Amino acid sequence: MSSNPGGLPIEVRELRQVCIVVHDVEKSIERYTNIFGIGQWSIRDKDVLASFLHEREKWLRFKDNRLKQRAVEWLEDIGVELL
Repeated sequence: MSSNPGGLPIEVRELRQVCIVVHDVEKSIERYTNIFGIGQWSIRDKDVLASFLHEREKWLRFKDNRLKQRAVEWLEDIGVELL
């Protein structure tokens, strides 16, 4: 494990994509560039799914199913069984 310029321990073997939601894009780009020494940013609009209703519906179904799955797994981990 090595340290980056910001002093945080990082070990990355292969990284293809990261999604970060921020309030101020310009400040965040500057901050992450300074801390991690990374760049070549691709900025995507948060409302892109609003333009593709079918894809948005698919995403919401996927998200709901994944959240339910995680909740059931968590309950099982703590010894709770849903009947």
